[in-house]
Amino acid sequence: MPVKVKLPNKLPKKPPKKPKKLPKVPLMSEPEDEVEAENEKEEEEEIKIRWINLHTILYESGVLFLTKNITRKNGNRLIGLIIHLALYNPTRDIYLFINCATGSARTAVAVFDAIQTVPPKVNTVGCGMTAAVGSLILLAGDMRLGYPRVRVMVYKPKPKRYNFKKGTLRGFFHKQEIVTYINDVIDEIFVARTGQPYDIIKKDLAEGLCMSAKEAQDYGIIDLITSEFNFDLI
Repeated sequence: MPVKVKLPNKLPKKPPKKPKKLPKVPLMSEPEDEVEAENEKEEEEEIKIRWINLHTILYESGVLFLTKNITRKNGNRLIGLIIHLALYNPTRDIYLFINCATGSARTAVAVFDAIQTVPPKVNTVGCGMTAAVGSLILLAGDMRLGYPRVRVMVYKPKPKRYNFKKGTLRGFFHKQEIVTYINDVIDEIFVARTGQPYDIIKKDLAEGLCMSAKEAQDYGIIDLITSEFNFDLI
């Protein structure tokens, strides 16, 4: 007789994906005094090798990255790194490489204010695609650099639709008030940092304008187009 097999009602959940590991590089450090005292008779001193993440080494050198759509999480992390480097060494320049297409406008304004207020110079470098709020953060740099094949696009990201099932009419008008305020702030920043008239900025941000590196330089978003980065400055 055939055996009946009772299948489970719910299929087992898939195991969670393991996070991708960042490449690690060796950090050489000299042995401590106690180790040296114990190994005085040895001809060669033992050198300790500590492996750490590549981005950690770059962060300590004052090189930061924004390579994803900006959110509240990675935006707050970027602000924390900028403030930490400013406290650690107020005289060393910070370089922020930007390859960001869009994201949260409120968080981008917060990052802009953080860059403008810290003591060291924060130089922004546009690479790949720098669009929407990415171009806003590019404007924040003391020296705004761009690679020859960077694409810069200026436009305002559309806000998310308001959910009336979970919210109220009062909440809707409150959100519209915040959106209007952020849009006005973005217009003022572009006018002040590019030198373009207010009417042109208003039109370009509403319709969207895509530029090459040379066009972005003429527009006032980029100060200098660089074909190679001088790492001696770090």
